[in-house]
Amino acid sequence: MNPRINILAALTLLSAQTAAADNPYRYDVQTVSVNKVPPRTDFMSYPSRDGALTMRYEKSPFYLPLNGTWKFLFAEDARDLPADATDPATDASGWDDIEVPGNWERQGFGTAIYTNHQYEFATYRPQPPRLPEVNPAGIYRREFEIPDEWNGRNVFLHLAGAKSGVYVYVNGHEAGYNEDSKNSAEFLIDEYLRPGRNTLTIKIYRWSTGSWLECQDFWRMSGIERDVFLWSQPRVAVRDFRIKSTLDEACRDGIFALEADLTNRTESDAEATLSYELLDDAGRQVAAGQRDAMIAAGGCRTLRFEAGIPGVKAWSAERPDLYTLLMTLRGPGGETETVPYRVGFRRFEFARLDERAEKRRALPRTAGERAAREVQGREHPRTPSRDGTLRHGGGDAPRLRADETTQLQRREALPLPPGPEILRAVRRIRALHLRRSQHRVARHVLRPAQRAARWATTPPG
Repeated sequence: MNPRINILAALTLLSAQTAAADNPYRYDVQTVSVNKVPPRTDFMSYPSRDGALTMRYEKSPFYLPLNGTWKFLFAEDARDLPADATDPATDASGWDDIEVPGNWERQGFGTAIYTNHQYEFATYRPQPPRLPEVNPAGIYRREFEIPDEWNGRNVFLHLAGAKSGVYVYVNGHEAGYNEDSKNSAEFLIDEYLRPGRNTLTIKIYRWSTGSWLECQDFWRMSGIERDVFLWSQPRVAVRDFRIKSTLDEACRDGIFALEADLTNRTESDAEATLSYELLDDAGRQVAAGQRDAMIAAGGCRTLRFEAGIPGVKAWSAERPDLYTLLMTLRGPGGETETVPYRVGFRRFEFARLDERAEKRRALPRTAGERAAREVQGREHPRTPSRDGTLRHGGGDAPRLRADETTQLQRREALPLPPGPEILRAVRRIRALHLRRSQHRVARHVLRPAQRAARWATTPPG
């Protein structure tokens, strides 16, 4: 092989490696986040059952909101920001104040831009992933103290939404990065904390490579757009969970399934017990279960539960009945964590028309079945009664409340294909629109062109 080619290839590889090493996260298309905890279901940790039943974050002693007034330093060009702006020793007394959450353009910094389909930073011949050299940026700062009862526990920083390239610093240490602006981001910040007062700094660039994926018909604004808070968990805790809550074929009984991921962030194996209970709106227990698990150090373990709920109250828009799920984890040393969540039961189904017709024949003749037939033009008389039920013609048809009738209608199939009368009407409407379009073309395009041609060929005088 030609030695010049070898030298050129080596220089090209070295140049690429150097560029990758020097490339900030906001310019790297391969980097969406750094040190971000994997996404999870939104929930809060409580030390007791009573606190969990409130379902309010502020009722948990392991929740610390950071919304409010922060110190803020803004520059239309990020290159004009001081190099030591993220250092907690830097004096921020001369910085401006800003409210969090809230876009900085709505608070007197920078310019809000509205555009439909174009990129506000590349309106002409966009070349992704290139970003403009002049990139506005803002630096947020505030101080906080960790409660004493959080000692020995994991502490997370939760950013519910910030746009666009977000760098997080805790006491001057870079704790993470994120550019997925419409999803929440969490960072485990234990190793950066210290006793007493701590300094949280968030540096945000208006545009990052993630901005190329956020071109929508809306106002283009920047900053911390949603809540910011700290929260804490035991080192052996519930990391995430998934719930299945649907209905059986008859839409009468509930089918409940729970998968819970337990994590162990200690340096030794840990034994834990997870129990759950499902409560109705009156506080009565309708399902429960308990299992033990051995979780390896630094590992994760998934536990599964299943239960049937006879006569479940199904969720609907008219009657949004919900159940309360309580998961209680007892870890080493008797430390307890309780996690609540709301659960609704409903069922969606997609099936072939012939399969649904077969099901319809198998189902009892109910008000929902009669209501579904109204789509086909066979309407049955209905009159409301004093007790709020609907009376249907046909002798011994069952009496159902209006909301139950709605649920049965939703259980039924999609409407049957339109009949020949509807299809003929659609064809007539299409033909009418075609004739009108042809008339407009003839009136506004062809006739003016013909007149112009005649005038051009007519001799003057």
